[in-house]
Amino acid sequence: PDQLKAVMKLFPKSLSMLDENGNLPIQSAAVNTKIECKSNPAMRSSITFVPLLAKEGYLLDVGGEENRGGLLSTLPKEANFNTISYIVSSCYAGISKDQADEYDSKRAQVLEELLGLNLLKKSDIEEFGLALRS
Repeated sequence: PDQLKAVMKLFPKSLSMLDENGNLPIQSAAVNTKIECKSNPAMRSSITFVPLLAKEGYLLDVGGEENRGGLLSTLPKEANFNTISYIVSSCYAGISKDQADEYDSKRAQVLEELLGLNLLKKSDIEEFGLALRS
């Protein structure tokens, strides 16, 4: 996290840069968690950077003023998902129960941090159907 903070301070516009799939960095952290979870368990750790990316992104209006640092930005290849709804949805294909439990723990920690930062609001649960996606 300290290295990521240093990069964000030196290159704040990097939080708004889109990758080859059209994702913001915060979205890449969430999407890579899901895409690579079967073949590369280490990728499941990228989700832990979401609160930091959201916090800094919010300060810099990443995704626009109403998108809370990119949390509410729609994913380019997933029209029915914004970043937060993608995080909440499950990915267990090809991983063990222990790995799934570890991933759930990380997701819960991320959601708690986002609530603490006031970047995830209780109203989001109903508005984006988050309880139905988990």
